[in-house]
Amino acid sequence: MSKNALKERLLKNSKWNGECLESTYKGRSQSGYALIKINGSTSGAHRISWKVHFGEIPDGLWVLHKCDNPLCINPEHLFLGKPIDNSRDMIKKKRHNYQGMAKYSDSLVQEALQKRENGMTHKDIAKDLKIPMGTLNSFFRRNSLKDKVKNFYGIPKYSKETRILAKSMNQAGVKCKDIQAVLGIPKRSLTRILHTNYIEF
Repeated sequence: MSKNALKERLLKNSKWNGECLESTYKGRSQSGYALIKINGSTSGAHRISWKVHFGEIPDGLWVLHKCDNPLCINPEHLFLGKPIDNSRDMIKKKRHNYQGMAKYSDSLVQEALQKRENGMTHKDIAKDLKIPMGTLNSFFRRNSLKDKVKNFYGIPKYSKETRILAKSMNQAGVKCKDIQAVLGIPKRSLTRILHTNYIEF
């Protein structure tokens, strides 16, 4: 496909949001970047935008965003850099805390958690709340959420039945090391289970 044809395709599948030209392709990476399929190969729409406007991307370099908007394909907002440049840019712009969580309100975080508790998949939650997948995943995996959401101690990997049994054994006077041995739960995980009243994850 020619560069002009690719430009037209990108423009056709995008919309302006302020100074950002956001891709409207439905495909998304876990970090929230728009994905485009060309000749059977999938790539980030922002990378394709760079290629059609400026040429090939040298080995070892990434296409980064000045605007911090992963959906943006505006060539004026793109620049080349190494992974270390991206990390420095994140720290400079204070994006390294919670992977962008600071941009979202506590109520939105709580809504995302509630939807997960109700059985919604991460993909459906991200689509419903219009949150990049990478940011949404950071909601669920970071212990720092306990400072934002009362009684949140991370997402447990043990079933509800296992957690209830662990608490019952503890209340019956069974030693923690014995509970660990019987249920196969590490000490840290058992401590988290026993020190929260929030069972219905």
